[in-house]
Amino acid sequence: MAIAARLDDLPGVTRGAAVDAISEIIRSTRIAGDQLEEVTAAALAWQRATGASVEEDCQELRGAESKPDSSA
Repeated sequence: MAIAARLDDLPGVTRGAAVDAISEIIRSTRIAGDQLEEVTAAALAWQRATGASVEEDCQELRGAESKPDSSA
């Protein structure tokens, strides 16, 4: 997987972690193919900064998507 190979170059990211993150994002979001690498890189950077797993972040995003917008 070419994306995983490129993400492997990010600090603190292994190819295995990149593959896992890509798989989780594909499984649980509606990210367009051309945005997949950018979103995965951001998710891995967030994981490194906060310690929260990509899976946890995807679950939170799914929860946020299901809540009605209360700003109106």
